[in-house]
Amino acid sequence: MVLTSLEKMIGLQKKPASIRNICILAHVDHGKTTLADCLISSNGIISNRLAGKVQL
Repeated sequence: MVLTSLEKMIGLQKKPASIRNICILAHVDHGKTTLADCLISSNGIISNRLAGKVQL
């Protein structure tokens, strides 16, 4: 069974032990969104191909 990104995120949100909160602070245009997308893609929520191109 293949899960969509939305299904994966919903499944993770239902398990409090799986939730991690982070804060990324940086100056404008220093790659905050790209870093966040790379972290999300490294966990399989979005594809590596989409990291840096979509905003979640």
